[in-house]
Amino acid sequence: MAASEPRLPPNVVDDRELDRLAGELATTDDGARRHFGAAVLGLLGHRSDTMKSLQRALAADPCLAAARIVEGFGLRVLGRRDLLPRIRATITAARAPGFGRLGDRERLLLRALEDWIDGRADRAADGLESGLRARPDDALLMKLVHALRFIIGDSEGMLRAAELAVTALAPEGLAGGFGRGCLSFALEENGRYDQAEEEGRRALRINPRDAWALHSVAHVLYERGEFERGATWLAHREEEMEGVNNFAGHVAWHEALFLIEAGAADRALEIHDRRVAVYPPNDYRDVSNASTLLLLLESHGVEVGDRWQWLAEIARARLGDHGLAFADIHYVLALAGAGHEDEAAAFVASMKEAARQRHSDFDAAVLLDVGAPLADAILDVRHGRLERARAAVRRLGREVGRMGGSRAQRRVIPWVLESALGARAIRGGEA
Repeated sequence: MAASEPRLPPNVVDDRELDRLAGELATTDDGARRHFGAAVLGLLGHRSDTMKSLQRALAADPCLAAARIVEGFGLRVLGRRDLLPRIRATITAARAPGFGRLGDRERLLLRALEDWIDGRADRAADGLESGLRARPDDALLMKLVHALRFIIGDSEGMLRAAELAVTALAPEGLAGGFGRGCLSFALEENGRYDQAEEEGRRALRINPRDAWALHSVAHVLYERGEFERGATWLAHREEEMEGVNNFAGHVAWHEALFLIEAGAADRALEIHDRRVAVYPPNDYRDVSNASTLLLLLESHGVEVGDRWQWLAEIARARLGDHGLAFADIHYVLALAGAGHEDEAAAFVASMKEAARQRHSDFDAAVLLDVGAPLADAILDVRHGRLERARAAVRRLGREVGRMGGSRAQRRVIPWVLESALGARAIRGGEA
């Protein structure tokens, strides 16, 4: 393999595997197919070179519409409305006469991306799932359905799609291994922990670099309360994480949670500094990891100094954007944690106004019904109105799941609000 080629897991031995991963594709260029297959592999493995693989595919075939469309999905997953014009330009390019023939799969992907940028992530997921039912061995469709169902908090939909794909993919092949990693996580999110662990470990036997499967087993151990075992499970995983994108920071977040629960919060703070709070400020998931980790550290009596301030700077830049409720509550948390109460209150007010203006939009409904009340509860804790915060969390109940994210992610803020352990930030009040 030439030095310019993307680094692949060791069990990818020939171009035939990349060709299978590329799937149905409207191109006759073998290089474009190979590079697009590498991009699909990157999506499945959460690899940092995924966008480079798409660019290589486009260099080989400048009219490869699928590469443009998947690039649009990569931008949309960041949850930022300020990126919508760029994504729409990508869609326009893919539809331009003479750009490239759109096959059935490209048209399916394009419709789903258009639905998603219109605030209908639910409809986008439904459309992609219909395509997966017709092509259950399509690893790209499987991963996109899995990701969208995760974002909208549809754990049953995640499981349905993963089970469909696993029955069609070669059981011990690379794509089949990634399918089992997705199945493992979907089982865990549906409370089927024994099966989830079994599938996750099976996926890792097929491909030890399957970061999603590794992370899924960590979820199982956390849900069972096996904190020391979980810390051991994630320790010394540098080789498996080589080449992984900022998802490596989320895996580190899990390791830090295990250490906090196991009584080693000082080591968790070190993980925050070296492996969580180290990514550019482009992805709300990095803010989620860092802010909730700081919140948990403080709830366990750890002084975190001025570590909230960089998160507050990121949050300040997102005022008025409001692309995703899950992102917004962590921006509010960052501002509140840094002591910027007025800015946090202004952010919540802006969330509500944005949701009202986009009233028919699925994402906006979640923002108004779930994100804004939870953000209000964060402010209530900040000001010592603990009973009001607890009451809001109880009212929301299972509705919090509509925000997306995992069980572990969704639990952190309500748990801290319920137990009033986030009271470091409170200045007086009823604490």
